[in-house]
Amino acid sequence: MRNTHSHKKGDTTVFIADDHPLIRFGLRLSLEDADGIRVIGEAIDGYSAIEKILETPPDVALVDVDMPGLSGTGAIRVLRRSLPMLRIIVLSTYHNDEYIRETMDAGADGYVLKNVNVDELARIIKSYAARTSVASPYLISLGTGPVTV
Repeated sequence: MRNTHSHKKGDTTVFIADDHPLIRFGLRLSLEDADGIRVIGEAIDGYSAIEKILETPPDVALVDVDMPGLSGTGAIRVLRRSLPMLRIIVLSTYHNDEYIRETMDAGADGYVLKNVNVDELARIIKSYAARTSVASPYLISLGTGPVTV
């Protein structure tokens, strides 16, 4: 089922950084089917993610942790310094405290597991972009209390 929603000026813009083509393709199709979200770019590694995001900053960047070349964590460090207002959500298969802590220390705003369903991910993305509180069983918080954005 293809997107029947027309993109509007107020849509939340999203950038996807993941080294797996199938993940990027599926995320793009799924997110663009969600009302109010527009995917504006993709990258296969941290270096190209930084370059493309700095060129056309989105509202929210979805960044995989484990990418070739510069890792997601390395890219997050650079992006956080360059674009302090950018919302960065890590999208990962790793439910590992070390990865979570590293990415959050690098400047990620949230950490979401890849087993999240698309409607829930779209809700999380929109909440982060709007800087409103969001609770989700897929959103990881290392015991720092409720996740607020």
